[in-house]
Amino acid sequence: SIIMSGNIVKEIDDRGNRLTKFPGMKDSKYMHVRPHARDASDTFELPVPDKLTGASEYTKQCFWINSSYLEEIINDDDVIEMKKTYLKRIEFDYSNINNINYILKDYNIKYKEFDKNVIYEFEYDEDNYPTKIDNFIIKK
Repeated sequence: SIIMSGNIVKEIDDRGNRLTKFPGMKDSKYMHVRPHARDASDTFELPVPDKLTGASEYTKQCFWINSSYLEEIINDDDVIEMKKTYLKRIEFDYSNINNINYILKDYNIKYKEFDKNVIYEFEYDEDNYPTKIDNFIIKK
């Protein structure tokens, strides 16, 4: 890695700024690395000193999502489709546990079991409610 090999700084420009080998906006469609420090003294200790500068600490950095990629996502109608998700807790007779499990699996719904397998909690999309399950509910 760039940090573990001590190869963070690529060069120092005419103004004394350190140009790094971390990915910039032009290096990746999705993300880049930028400083994330309060000021120049907000640093982290390096495991290996930088080979070019000899520095044993470096200004804190973080990953940023490229604005062009965010814009692409926002403008893509297929990606932004949002659905409401509902949470439902049901109680049923234990003799119907196989029916309940089958229905939820048939609808591809993940669920949690509570109270000796007679109470389930599950999430479902607004257009994917397993109506067959209502036949087995004791308390809604």
